[in-house]
Amino acid sequence: MNFFQSSKKNKIISLIIFVAIFFAIFFINNKTPIYSDDWAFYVSYQNQRIQSVNDVFSSIKYFYLHVNGRSVANLIVVLFAFLGKNIFNFFNTLMFILLGWEIYFFASDGKKIKPLGLLAVFILLWFLSPSPNQTLFWMCGAVVYLWMAVLTLLFLIPFRGFFLKNKKFIKDNQLGVFLMFVLGILVGNSHEIIVPAVFLVILFAGYILFKKRKKISKWAISGFIGFMIGAIIQFFAPGNYVKLNHTLGSKGFFQLSSGFHRVLEKISAYQIVLWEIVGVIVFLYVINKIYFKFRKKIMDSFMLLLIIVAFFLDVLGIFFPYFPPRAFFFSNVALIIFISRFLLNNEFKLVKTLGIIILIPAFILSMETSMNKANILYKQYQKRDESILKQKFQGKQNITVKKIKRVKNKILLNEPLLPHSKNVWASRFYGVDSIKLN
Repeated sequence: MNFFQSSKKNKIISLIIFVAIFFAIFFINNKTPIYSDDWAFYVSYQNQRIQSVNDVFSSIKYFYLHVNGRSVANLIVVLFAFLGKNIFNFFNTLMFILLGWEIYFFASDGKKIKPLGLLAVFILLWFLSPSPNQTLFWMCGAVVYLWMAVLTLLFLIPFRGFFLKNKKFIKDNQLGVFLMFVLGILVGNSHEIIVPAVFLVILFAGYILFKKRKKISKWAISGFIGFMIGAIIQFFAPGNYVKLNHTLGSKGFFQLSSGFHRVLEKISAYQIVLWEIVGVIVFLYVINKIYFKFRKKIMDSFMLLLIIVAFFLDVLGIFFPYFPPRAFFFSNVALIIFISRFLLNNEFKLVKTLGIIILIPAFILSMETSMNKANILYKQYQKRDESILKQKFQGKQNITVKKIKRVKNKILLNEPLLPHSKNVWASRFYGVDSIKLN
C-alpha cells in the first residue's frame, strides 16, 4: 500500500480521516486521568515523585527485579511519568493512528489507499478493542497493549513478504540486519503474551521458506536472534517470579479447568462479535468452495494464519493465573486484520461498502458522545485535584475527597481512586499520607 501513488482525491480524504480521528483520540487522551498503576510509575515505587533521569533508570531496575520483565514498556511509562502526561497524550494518539495504518497495511494487497477501507479499520478498532478505556487511553495500559502491538507489527512487516506477494521492505545489508536485531530485542521484551505468538508467525515463515527452498535472509536471522535475546531477558526477570508467587498465592499454576472457563467467559464478553464475523466469512468461503467454486477471494492462507494466531493467543490465557479482558487486545488485533483483509478485497464490494457506510454515523455519534462525556469527567477530576491541593496547603496529610460521579461509557476511565483504601501510590504522588473517598 503506497499512499503517494494514490489519487489526489483519495489522498485528501485519507488525510481528513487521519486528522479527524487524531483530534478525537487526542481530545479523550487529554481528558483521561492518571489511573491505577500510573500512580506507582509516577512515584517510582518510592516515597517521592520521579525527578531525574537517574530516577527513571533506577525505577526500571526495580521493576525488573520486583514486578515483571517488560523493561521496554516499563521504560516508556516511567519516561512519560518523568516528562509529563501532556507529552504522552500526543504520542499515544499518534500510536493509535499508527496501529490503524499498520492494520490497513497488513490487510491490503493494493498499491493505492482506499479511504473507506481505512475508515473501516478505525471503526473496527474503536468498537471492537477489548476494554478500550484501559488499552487505548490509560497510560500504563496503552503502553503495554497499544504501543507493544504497534511495535510488534512494525517488526513483522518484513516477514509479511513471506506470506503475501509484495516488494521487500528492508534490505539485506548491514543496516537492515542491525535494525531487525534491535527491533527483535524490543519485541521479545515487549509482553509475555506476544512472544509465543510472534514465534509462531516466524515458524510459519520458516516453513514457507523451507517448502519453497528459498534462502533465509540475513535480516530474518538477525531479527530472530534479537527476538530470542529479548524474550530471554524478559522471561528470566526475577520480578516475574515475585509477581507470579503473589498472584498464585497458595493455588497451583495448572488449573486448566478454571482457566478454560475464565477465558471462555471473557471471550463471550469481549471478543465474541469478532469471532462471529470471522465465522460468517469462513462460512462464505466454505460454501463457495463446495457448491459454487467461484474465483472469489473470500479468504487466503494469510487470513488462515491470522485465525490460528488469534486462537493461539486466546488459548494462552488458560495458562495465565491473571488474564484480564485487556489481555485479549493482541488477539483482537489479529482478528481485526483478518476482517479488514476481507473488507479490502474486491469481492462483494457493494455489500461491504454499504455495510461500512451504515456504520459511519454510529462511529461519529459514539466518538462525539465519548468526547462530551470525557469532558464532563475531566471537570470532576479538576475539582478533585484542586480539593486535594487545597487541603494539602492547609496542612492536612490525611485527605478526604468526593467520589467521581460515574459516566456510562466503556471508552472512558471513571473513578481513578479505590474505595476503602488509603490509595498509597496516589497519596505519594501528591505528597500526603492518605487519600480516601467519602
